[in-house]
Amino acid sequence: MRIGFWGNTNNYPFMLAQALRRAGHEVQFVVDSSERLHRPEHRYEEIGYPYPGWIRDEAGCMTRYARYFFPTRRVRLAMRWLGQCDALIVNNFGVLIAQKMGRPYIVLLTGSDLEVSSNATAFLAASESSDLNGDYLKRILRRPLVRRVASRMQAGIRGSLAYSYFAKGLVPSGDAQLDRILAIPEGPSPQRLFLLMSDLDDLEYAPPPLNADLTVFCGARLTWRKPCRPGTTELDHKGTDVLLHGVKRFLATSTVRLHLHLVRKGLDVKETEQLASDLGLGNRVTWHDEMSQRRLFEFFRNADVIVDHLAESVVGMVGLDAMAMGRPLLANGRPEILEPLIAEKSPICQARTADEVCAQLHHLTSPDTRREVGIKSRAYVLKYFSGRSAAERCLEVFARAGIC
Repeated sequence: MRIGFWGNTNNYPFMLAQALRRAGHEVQFVVDSSERLHRPEHRYEEIGYPYPGWIRDEAGCMTRYARYFFPTRRVRLAMRWLGQCDALIVNNFGVLIAQKMGRPYIVLLTGSDLEVSSNATAFLAASESSDLNGDYLKRILRRPLVRRVASRMQAGIRGSLAYSYFAKGLVPSGDAQLDRILAIPEGPSPQRLFLLMSDLDDLEYAPPPLNADLTVFCGARLTWRKPCRPGTTELDHKGTDVLLHGVKRFLATSTVRLHLHLVRKGLDVKETEQLASDLGLGNRVTWHDEMSQRRLFEFFRNADVIVDHLAESVVGMVGLDAMAMGRPLLANGRPEILEPLIAEKSPICQARTADEVCAQLHHLTSPDTRREVGIKSRAYVLKYFSGRSAAERCLEVFARAGIC
């Protein structure tokens, strides 16, 4: 079977494409972003640039969402190239492309493509907040296009064979938006999938390091102030303030030395620096510039504990990749929703308050505990969140539609 991809938020779709290729299927993949977080060469060592023939780089002509709605000649050529495929898997504004292709497709929703780009009110607020100093007339003229794009995004979700989104209850605002979108009947209702994954074929288990200090690496964005700003959703809020207060309490109640690593990425970097200083953590924090996913894995290998979000978001690729490498994950794993769904207790070191962060750090001071939690973490991800199982579920959708 030949499967085409368009859209690659956080390399999440590319991970699925890799799993499908390993299963023996042919893949054609369009890269549509110049941001390294969304480009495969910044995660996979075997993917170099220029790309091999099955990957097409269209980042240079996709700088604005209007290009998806009004395709240029280059975009039309890329669409013709994907037109050779039996089916498509699309993400972000790739939904707009899928509607023009006449091919059955699955939509991978990853957050803002549902709550912002498919919501005219939120999309307008995000668009105008990023262009406050721009030409007022251009902003006015852009509004009908933004509304039309949001409407077509909604229609694209309704027209899919299936869509992947977080398990029901994890993101109530996203669930409400899906209810509004799917309340308008347009043929058969698409199937809902829950496809969180890590690439366990690419990420090997890494034995625990031998650090003198308890080394904690936070892989989540530094976005934690409320209320949500235009263009962001609850998924973007990571609770970094909770982490810093928890570390402060740990250091006040333990003789173990701890070192925290933070990355300058997110909306609240300056506020995080200030809070760390106010709490007296300046000499306990090492700062890093934004990095590629491949570089991130090196920090995972050298850390004792990895931190994902501590707010009401969802453990995503950062957390699952860390667990896949055998690292204890400190996060709000949302056990009240996921454990009944999966019917197994998660090995995530559960925390959503500063006191819980402090308690978990005390628990993880033992090297034996960290090793045991890390081994259980990899086994858990392998069992429930592998790229291979996600690929199988997509193939089942296509099979039921009579495509493969």
